[in-house]
Order: sequence, then C-alpha cells, then structure tokens
Amino acid sequence: VIFKLEDLFQRWKNIQKNKSRRSGAQIQKEEEFTKLVQELFDIAHQDALQIMTIQEDKDFLIAQRHGRQGSITSVDEEARRKEIKKQKERERTQERVQKDQAEKRRME
Repeated sequence: VIFKLEDLFQRWKNIQKNKSRRSGAQIQKEEEFTKLVQELFDIAHQDALQIMTIQEDKDFLIAQRHGRQGSITSVDEEARRKEIKKQKERERTQERVQKDQAEKRRME
C-alpha cells in the first residue's frame, strides 16, 4: 500500500513539474490522474446505487461523485460598489475629455 501511495505521489509531482505546459499530452495526463484519484477515493460500495432504495440517497451519491455544484446566492455588494465607482470615474473622465475638446475647438 505504501509503495502504491508513493508511486501516486511521484506521478503527481511529475505532472506538477509540467503544469505550465498546456500540450495535449499534459492535459491528458492531468485528466487521467484526476480520474484515478477520484476512483481511488470513491469509498461507496460498488453496487451502492442498486442497493439503495431511497431516491434522495441515490441523488446525493450521484451529486457527490460529480463534485461541487457552485451557485451564486446573492450579489457581491463590495464588487458592485467598486464597479459603480469605476463607472462613475469613467463618466467623469469622459466629461473632462469632452470639455477639453470643446475648449480646444473654441480656441481655434
């Protein structure tokens, strides 16, 4: 068991060495490793879905196997305020540019 774990760790280190390369082979190695780790840590019974009788339990197991399901529940207020501030600054800058251009035309 220790040998297999050390081998798995070595494979991970080798993949990490080349993580900045986005070649087809590198991507394939990363996907294979991810699949291997997911299978390794899937501790549910092999026939768990057939054994389970409650649909809610089956749905839960399937959801766990697919990974996290992200969702946004509310607006990020801080990000919204920053975006409004940026927009106001853009508008002020645009107004200054237009005012400056109008003054230059008047001077000509």
